[in-house]
Amino acid sequence: MNSPEVPGLSPAEETAGLRDQKVSRSWLTVLAALALVALGFWLALTPPGFWEKIRMVGYAVCHQIPSHSFFDAEHQFPLCARCTGMYLGCLLGLGFTWLQGKRNGFPPLWVWAIFAVFFISFALDGINSAIGLLPGLKQIYPSQNWLRLLTGLSLGLAMGSLLAVAFNQVVWKDAPELKIFSKFRDFFLMLIVA
Repeated sequence: MNSPEVPGLSPAEETAGLRDQKVSRSWLTVLAALALVALGFWLALTPPGFWEKIRMVGYAVCHQIPSHSFFDAEHQFPLCARCTGMYLGCLLGLGFTWLQGKRNGFPPLWVWAIFAVFFISFALDGINSAIGLLPGLKQIYPSQNWLRLLTGLSLGLAMGSLLAVAFNQVVWKDAPELKIFSKFRDFFLMLIVA
C-alpha cells in the first residue's frame, strides 16, 4: 500500500524518512549547543577586552613576536607581519583562481618558476629573521616588517592558487582540463591587486 502524501512510498518508508529528519535535527541541536558552550568557555577564560580575545585567536596560528608584528596605536595585531601577508595572500590566490572557473589544471611552468622564487624568498627571509632571534648571531640583512609582509603575501598567493586547483580536482567531476593562469594578464592582475 502506497502513502497518499508521497506517491510510491509505503508508510514504513515515509516514517523512516521522518525519523531520519528528526535524528539530523537532534544532532544539529547538540552541535549548536556544544558550540555555544565552547564559545562561553572561550569568552570566560580568555583575558578581558576585545583586542586580547582577538590576539588569543591569532596565537593559535602565529608566534606574535612584537618586533615582527604591526601595531595600531598600543594594540598589537593578532598576526605577525609574515602571517598577515601569508593568510591575506592565500585568500587572494583562492579568489583569483576561483574567478577563472573550475579549472583543474596546475599552472604553466613559468608560473611555477615564479612560485618557486616566492617560496625561496619566504624561506630565506624567515631564516634571516630567525637568526636574529638567536643569541650571538647576526642577521645577514636587517629584516623589516614590510619585507616579512611582502614575502608572506607572495607565498600565500602561491599556496592559495595551488590549493584552489587541488580543490577543483577533488570536488568537481566536470571541471575543465584547463590550466590556471594560462593567460599572463590573469596572473599579472593578481600580483597588482596583491
